[in-house]
Amino acid sequence: MAKLSDELKNALKYSDIKIPAYISENLKHELREYQESALKHYILQRKAPHTNHLLFNMATGSGKTMIMAALMLDLFKNGYRNFVFFVNSTAILQKTMANFTDSFSSKYLFKDRILIDEKQVQIRAVRNFDESKDDAVNIVFITIQGLFSLFKDERENSLSISDLAKEKIVFIADEAHHLNADTKKNKKESELKEGWESVVNKAFGANSENFMLEFTATVPNQKEVVQKYEDKIAYEYALKEFCKDGYSKNITLLKYENADINRRFLGAVLASLYRQMTAFKNGIGLKPVILFKSETIAASNDNEAKFNEFIQSIDGDEIEKFYSEISANLGDMLYKSYECFKGLGESWYSKTAMLIRENFKSEFILNVNKDEELNKNQILLNSLEDDDNYVRVIFAVDKLNEGWDVLNLFDIVRLSDKISSKGHTSPTSEVQLIGRGARYYPFYEGDMRYKRKFDDLSNELCVIETLSYHTLNQNSFISSLNHELIKQGLIASEAYELVEFKPTKRACRIAKTDKIYYIKNERYKKGEIFKTKMHMQNLQSEISTLFMPFISDAVLENAVDFKKYEQKDHSYKTDSIKNRIDYIVFLKALNVLELGLKQINENFSFDSKEAFWQEISSVKVNFVREQKFSRENQLKLMIYILNHYKSLRQKIKSEYEVSEFRAYRLEQTGVRKMLKKKDKVKTHGYEWLYYDKYCDDSELELGFLKFIDGYKTKLDKKFASWIVVRNDGFDEFKIYGKDAIGFEPDFIMFAKLKGDDKFLGLECIFEPKGEHLAGKDGWKEELLKSLDSKKFEFKNDELKIVGFPFYLKNDNEKFKKKWDEFLNASLGL
Repeated sequence: MAKLSDELKNALKYSDIKIPAYISENLKHELREYQESALKHYILQRKAPHTNHLLFNMATGSGKTMIMAALMLDLFKNGYRNFVFFVNSTAILQKTMANFTDSFSSKYLFKDRILIDEKQVQIRAVRNFDESKDDAVNIVFITIQGLFSLFKDERENSLSISDLAKEKIVFIADEAHHLNADTKKNKKESELKEGWESVVNKAFGANSENFMLEFTATVPNQKEVVQKYEDKIAYEYALKEFCKDGYSKNITLLKYENADINRRFLGAVLASLYRQMTAFKNGIGLKPVILFKSETIAASNDNEAKFNEFIQSIDGDEIEKFYSEISANLGDMLYKSYECFKGLGESWYSKTAMLIRENFKSEFILNVNKDEELNKNQILLNSLEDDDNYVRVIFAVDKLNEGWDVLNLFDIVRLSDKISSKGHTSPTSEVQLIGRGARYYPFYEGDMRYKRKFDDLSNELCVIETLSYHTLNQNSFISSLNHELIKQGLIASEAYELVEFKPTKRACRIAKTDKIYYIKNERYKKGEIFKTKMHMQNLQSEISTLFMPFISDAVLENAVDFKKYEQKDHSYKTDSIKNRIDYIVFLKALNVLELGLKQINENFSFDSKEAFWQEISSVKVNFVREQKFSRENQLKLMIYILNHYKSLRQKIKSEYEVSEFRAYRLEQTGVRKMLKKKDKVKTHGYEWLYYDKYCDDSELELGFLKFIDGYKTKLDKKFASWIVVRNDGFDEFKIYGKDAIGFEPDFIMFAKLKGDDKFLGLECIFEPKGEHLAGKDGWKEELLKSLDSKKFEFKNDELKIVGFPFYLKNDNEKFKKKWDEFLNASLGL
């Protein structure tokens, strides 16, 4: 497929194109990087002569409708008022109409109030352009079949060819690969869709100022189609790029040896329930959805009945039997679920069965096999992520392979045992469906909201970044499916493998006998303060510094003028809030300040006010020793604390903020599993390196390892114990500079001074850097310099940081000087 001309690519590379404010400020969601790139390509092409027909070839799940919304705003700004949106499917049409025009829909694409040139603009669905308004984007929503029918048999109050001739119109075609029947010269398809493409071309050609925008994830590979679009491609963003850039879930295959369909039913609901419990444990609201896929409608209806019967009768014995039978082919997912459910305590098999019966009742099942059912339930299918959407399980054949926007689909279960190269459950059709389910579910705020964060598979949260495909273990089908998944870019190619990083003997000994601490800070976007556990700790830390005002029973019957009572001539006693203030008083203070759960959760993710109380009440603050704690005084003190919280949460320094560095205990000291390129993973003979393998990224890093090994004897003499971690993308070691840019140091050394039998109280941070990058990345060296000699407390322990200059290949005087000072420093460092 041809791409942009060299002239346009160069123009884009060297231009200072900005996305106009009338686009970015009127969209509900922030544009992703590749979406901005698509719009910049469009802006350049729109300026080129004779460019009024463009194709956006973008991956499923990449947000094509967001691009459409942005283009509508741009074309409105440039004088267009009338739009025709058409697609092959009625279901997709209804869904997209809601996305564009229903401001109450959770997937509405625009801001509640759209302003262009300081005038309010409406987005309206119309039947024909006689209904158009000049201050609106007027859209006729229609299927290709409907468009064809209208032009073959014009009807009153409907769109007509005469409408098209007198108005300049923007045509937006979704799933545009259906429009190429004539071009492909495919007799069978042209018999079914005869004239569709020619009718669309006739409509488009009715006015020379018309604009055509086509969108598809799949452009047919026929020579004639390739030639048709050769000079029309505005932007390409393939599925491989989409997945590689981290915008998709990871994909795992769960292969069942036992052909009993109940095994797949149970495996899916256990995986789904495990995801839900893991999310809840981490303060994340998630309702994972399961899709059961059958070969025929009759089989699907039968399977739904079997599922209901199975769920209603399930007991602890069934679950115990399942876990005793599962094979290694099922991988980590179900073994981890086993450990999770064990945490329910005594009689956990029975408790798990009860949870399954409650979460997968027949009322929570949606069957979409019939056209009338699909249309009727389109709202439910398009809002599966909403809090009030009850659907947990879907039974389908092939109605959802195209145009289905779903983020919280986490399990797809192939119920058919048949193997065929064609049909509803062929490898190709299954991959198409997996591609829809692979859309990422955003459960954290911040700049990484729509990207995977836990490719380190040892992190428990990777389970809610993973889609599981459950199938009978049939070698020919699995082989074909894997091939198609790799071809489409949904899973890593054969160049990648799941690598186990195992601790060396020294690392195991240190992890067993010593505590290891590290420092970390975090970046968050303005208005998104305190969403994470770390931000909660920041709040607790801030409150713990408070010196509470002295409040007498005799003063201030109404509003509290706290400044008047912040006296400095008192002695103080530190105590937790909950030891001095009652929960009922806390609730009253919330009412006084009009802080409901909704307001609290602008900054947190608590399920209840009680959960917020549990976090905040454990903080110790400084109370005046002679303070009396009557109910009235408790209320005034609690209002003081919550007022401090209110002002703290509203601090906004810049577009991004960076938290203070804090010390944390290294919890992940065992085996880590990560996807890595096979040819980059190396074993080594360095017993002082934490893991038995590392990724060989450069000769410079290999040189640094040899450098450290050359000082092994001196380091052994200086320290009671020491260990070096090669940072192969481990999340806990990522830090941020003052401009909120992320930095992942390549090597971290932890050491324990001789005479200190408590813990490894020293963290040294190293970064090998090629000279050609040293200037560009100078801020990283400044960050390490700013951390040098800093001390951080963790409970009763103290961690000291040594930040080194870059380790360079040639001019390494600064590093060696610092290294010599480090080796020759006294034990106090």
